[in-house]
Amino acid sequence: MDRIEVNKKIYLIVDPFDSANNGVSAYTRIAIEKLKEFGINAIAFCKRESETLAVFRVRLAEYVKENYQLISLVEVPETLCASMYLPSEIIHIRLHGSKSVGRYYQQLKHDEVEFDLEINEINRAKYVSAPSAATFKSMELFGCKINGAVFPNPTPNFLVKKGSGKVVFLGRGEALKGLNFLPEITKQSGVRLLGDFSLFVFYLKNKKNNWSFRFGTKKQIAKNIGVGDILILPSLFETYSMVAIEAIANGASVIGWSHLGIAEWLPKSMYCNVKAWEVDQFNKEINRLLQTEKVDCEDRKNIISILNDLYVVGVAGLLSDKPVLNFIPDKNILPIPPEGKYLMPVHSKTSRLIRKLMRDPYRYFADSKYLNFLSFLFKPKSDVLSPVVDEKIKKDAVDEVEQKKDTVVESKVEIKEKIITNNSTPTLVKTTTVANVFNIKSVVDFKKSIDFGEIPSSNEKWRAMFLFSDAYLKNAEDILTQCWQHKDFLPLRQKELLYYRLTGGENEDQLQLLNKINLAQKNKLNKVSFVFIFGPMLEHLAAIRSASDSLKVILIVTQDELVKIEDRLADILIDGLIVLAGECENRIKYITKMIESDGSSVSIAIRKFIQDLGPRDIDVFVPVFGKEMYKPELIDAKSGVGIIAYVNNEVWNGRNFKEYCEFLVKNMSNLYVAESIFCTYVDFLKAPDQASMILFIEKALMNGVRIDVRF
Repeated sequence: MDRIEVNKKIYLIVDPFDSANNGVSAYTRIAIEKLKEFGINAIAFCKRESETLAVFRVRLAEYVKENYQLISLVEVPETLCASMYLPSEIIHIRLHGSKSVGRYYQQLKHDEVEFDLEINEINRAKYVSAPSAATFKSMELFGCKINGAVFPNPTPNFLVKKGSGKVVFLGRGEALKGLNFLPEITKQSGVRLLGDFSLFVFYLKNKKNNWSFRFGTKKQIAKNIGVGDILILPSLFETYSMVAIEAIANGASVIGWSHLGIAEWLPKSMYCNVKAWEVDQFNKEINRLLQTEKVDCEDRKNIISILNDLYVVGVAGLLSDKPVLNFIPDKNILPIPPEGKYLMPVHSKTSRLIRKLMRDPYRYFADSKYLNFLSFLFKPKSDVLSPVVDEKIKKDAVDEVEQKKDTVVESKVEIKEKIITNNSTPTLVKTTTVANVFNIKSVVDFKKSIDFGEIPSSNEKWRAMFLFSDAYLKNAEDILTQCWQHKDFLPLRQKELLYYRLTGGENEDQLQLLNKINLAQKNKLNKVSFVFIFGPMLEHLAAIRSASDSLKVILIVTQDELVKIEDRLADILIDGLIVLAGECENRIKYITKMIESDGSSVSIAIRKFIQDLGPRDIDVFVPVFGKEMYKPELIDAKSGVGIIAYVNNEVWNGRNFKEYCEFLVKNMSNLYVAESIFCTYVDFLKAPDQASMILFIEKALMNGVRIDVRF
């Protein structure tokens, strides 16, 4: 298709997620590339890493106001309502899938307030489009009949890559992705899981001999899937599926349910669709495709070219005020949600808020409607932002917000080199360092009795210690330089941070290593709250953690190191895990037990761990299981009790520790956990089922957490 002649104004595509693991972000990246190829002036407007949704909406409104004459349309996803402050005459809502639809298929109650806001933005928009008829059909589940243009999402260029002939599941560890179907549909073929830490937890709980796992993001799909591979898509619902279309572009085959949006655009030779929830048929199709190696490259190139043409024509039609209504399949009946074992446990709105709090505390409190209301009361009237893009949006108020935002961002950006301008001439200024500061003279050598040297008694609740194994000494300079840039954060300041070389004792067990830490050194460790161990030295980790009951120990390893030790991780008492999966020198992709984020340095991961696991002035109890109730003793966990469990049966049956833990969970009616404990065991509690709660109780008791059992 030739270049399209449309006006040269900006077509702004808004990404309120900006995450490597998000489908909207993947769509935005590919859409910008394809539209520019055909002469459309497309620009992405993305949310910054630590920016709150409220600040992002205001920044978007300010940008649109200042460039209004240069912008033709602003494409915004319906989720998160980023278009709230924009004038309706330039809004194009692209439906990517409402959270309410996902909650419907998980048989959860949807957030009516959130859904009403989405519908309000859809009704305000000049144009509405979707990548599939199934998307519009899904809105009818809530009594909303919406008309709009249907055209597919853009597709990356066809890339022939030899695969490994394996069955692959790629995605986040969420119930909506159909995780509970995996054990049955892959019982014969096996599966290679590629995803985030939540998926890793699912893998540890359900892994079989023919399962494997690797950390990764959607951006890494080109490296992990190719011709001969089979991508399985057991999601409960998908409006389209960027993962599937990228896999097909790489030459892989895809199997998924027939009601998913992607099925409307692809022939069965590329997308094998199975009737919803028919697990046995899904299994048969996997086995059939494993025996089929032929891939028609020319056919795939033609399909990809057609999909991209349809997408560009669809956008061009909107820009020309001539919407193109593509075909809508006659038969598009959405199935009822699956039942029984294929559903995850039901969680309340409170549980979702707790997960948000654990995922990003800064964003949680910044988005709090109560804090925003208090801010509204005490802020001068002239500074209050109006939800309309006009003169009432005060530039000085936005500048104030941005100034605070920039302060936060600068602390998260690696500043090894800065470009400054002096008399309009760019000058390269390198960060100065103290002479010989990276010559790590302090050594923790387990070949003999160890000595940590002098450790100050001040700030012991926030004191952090780094232990570098020999393999990580070459990276110590970069890591310490990154951390020292966080001058606003006490534990990572140069004068406060402790760091040592860790060596010796590689052939000894944890008890032998523990015996080499004498009482005086254990007292020194009591002045430290966080120990970060660089390298897969699990015996050393266990020994150091056992030396002090106040220590929180975080392991930092590479992707390859994790594969070698993952079987032992379940038996090690570990407070956190950082996986160094990045290939760039200064930009390291990490996945942690606590927080998931992409494209940040390892120093950001370390900082977030310390912030989440650090002491709290008020350590409130949060409801994890059962009906919520108010009791004064749940306000602050000052008694030393970390868990309050209400049980229905006063008669205990059990012969050993594990049986008592199982009995407690099976007879539990309510469970409250102190916020600090929740942060430590978030992966067991963010989506609690019986197995994860038993595991949580076992590990918490082994770590010395006190449980108050009430009848």
